[in-house]
Amino acid sequence: MTDCQRDRTFYLEDIILRVEDTLYKVPKAHLENGSELFRQMFTLPVSEGCSADGASDGTPLYLEGVAKTNFAAFLKAMFPRYALTSLEEDLFLAVDEWVAVLRLCEMWGFTDLRKVAIKRLSVMRLDPVFKVSLAMTYHIPRWFIPGLVGIARRESSLEPKEAELLGWDCALKIAEVRGSFPPAACCECRCNVGHLILHPPLCPHRAVERFRHDFTPKILAVFGPVSAYV
Repeated sequence: MTDCQRDRTFYLEDIILRVEDTLYKVPKAHLENGSELFRQMFTLPVSEGCSADGASDGTPLYLEGVAKTNFAAFLKAMFPRYALTSLEEDLFLAVDEWVAVLRLCEMWGFTDLRKVAIKRLSVMRLDPVFKVSLAMTYHIPRWFIPGLVGIARRESSLEPKEAELLGWDCALKIAEVRGSFPPAACCECRCNVGHLILHPPLCPHRAVERFRHDFTPKILAVFGPVSAYV
């Protein structure tokens, strides 16, 4: 067998990873090819007489600060066929799972898989406050304005916990955008008010008008360049 050579593509080396109290064995190449961080990690010198981290169950590569539920979602996205019972199935992950994938891709620099997570989340129904929060946290400019429009169009103003999630500067600007909704000549129900805290519900016809209103120009005027936030 000494005359045989290893195929460059399909001679795969495995690596043992530990997350919390669980071990995972995956092809090393997927981690190397997808992330510069892992690529550099795997090139670190090993002391003489010692085994490299990840070489066996006794010496796994320990990934600190990661929940195994989040890592499981990450592996499902990276190795979808292992998560399916049939090759004809399409991978389904819940919103929180794709967010976990996005978080770990951001942490470890998996650019291509990050794009997949963003693409999948883009077609899912996301709460607008959550969408804006994700846009700012994970630097996704194309979600920022649509998310703000969704917040401006809803009947209720931001709850205090939502304002804390987005940051008070952003929340105050959202209140200004919401307050720009034109007052109604025929209404005395305060339906044009856009305070930061909750106010009485819109009357039915004003709720429809608010939902149809184009807040984009006001958002651009109040917030300025999107790059300042994402």
